Amino acid sequence: MSNFIDFDFHLHCLPGSIDSKQTVLEAVKTAKDNGIATIAITDHNSIESYKYFDEAIQKEGITIIPGIECSVIIQDEIPSLKNVVIHILGLGITQNKTIFKSICSDTIKRIKKWDCKLIKFCESFFKVKLKSKNKTELKNELISLGYFADKKEYKIFVKEHQNEIGTLIPFKLFEICEIIGAGAVTYPSRQPVIA
Repeated sequence: MSNFIDFDFHLHCLPGSIDSKQTVLEAVKTAKDNGIATIAITDHNSIESYKYFDEAIQKEGITIIPGIECSVIIQDEIPSLKNVVIHILGLGITQNKTIFKSICSDTIKRIKKWDCKLIKFCESFFKVKLKSKNKTELKNELISLGYFADKKEYKIFVKEHQNEIGTLIPFKLFEICEIIGAGAVTYPSRQPVIA
């Protein structure tokens, strides 16, 4: 018998992360089926999945740590990493923090605005009217219309046209560290940023 408990501290779920394919309940069930006792749901710049935690915990009986994965840009704080995007995992975040709710709400507005800008750029570039309402739908629609063979080609296209499209960076480094606390884990994604 093992003396270890299995944890997964970095999961994304719907509706909080649109790049996920699983709901909170599905993630919890999969974790339980695989012997994982505790998970942290750390959606991209969102605490949207939190409202489904209680139901999932009651049905499956495992521990969920509320978290978030924040995309931030380093500006003047660390000169050697200036204009680098990093992700910060914050664990133990509560949705009761008014300032955090406000920042997440503002972030969602900026994401939607950036998605609209990306969709308009693609409509203009390909001279086509698109039905997509967000970047994930856009990627899938452009692939299904034959403009790209796969998501890798799509990502290359977006990166090549970053000067025209711009870059979405929801948070500033120290702003978010102050809110989520010192227990954050940081790792650079090393994406160049057009500020």
